[in-house]
Amino acid sequence: MKWKPLMAVLLGLLMVGVTVGSVSAISSWEYGGPLPQSVPTGERVWKIDSITFYYLQVTPYELDAVMRCDDPGLSSCSISHTATRCISVSVSGSLKVDAVVLEAEIGESIGSEVCRHTTCTANVEQGKTLYFYVRKSIPVKKVIQKEYEVYWNPKGGTYYVWTGNTAVAYTKYQLSLECRPTTTPLEG
Repeated sequence: MKWKPLMAVLLGLLMVGVTVGSVSAISSWEYGGPLPQSVPTGERVWKIDSITFYYLQVTPYELDAVMRCDDPGLSSCSISHTATRCISVSVSGSLKVDAVVLEAEIGESIGSEVCRHTTCTANVEQGKTLYFYVRKSIPVKKVIQKEYEVYWNPKGGTYYVWTGNTAVAYTKYQLSLECRPTTTPLEG
């Protein structure tokens, strides 16, 4: 029966070791401040905190094509049209992180072109004209960045403590297209 107290002591030591090991592995980024014995390195770094939807920029409809049903053997035609639109990947506002960091997050290079295609089909009576209009919807994303002070702890490595400084940038790198066929030209 002497092994039960010994097992309890060993189990207790194991639990303390796991708890202490887990606490020391938490970076101050998660913990909220530098761990004891941490020393500032004097370095400050900016990191992306989040990229969230800000608003949707919708362009007016633009006339993309005019097609006519001119097949005398048919009473009506099914006409299809494919439209293509592009945007340049852009960033505005206060970008504090390196551009390559943002590019890695969004999966696109700043200044590159992103293009989308859409195909729409409509039926029209013989002798009538179809007008194909297209508009773009471009989500504008808000990039929240935070500045961190870098600390070094001999037991846990590098830690980051938020300085309280925040910067905001905006980026456009996606688009979608909407096609609208009509037999009557749109005004405007």
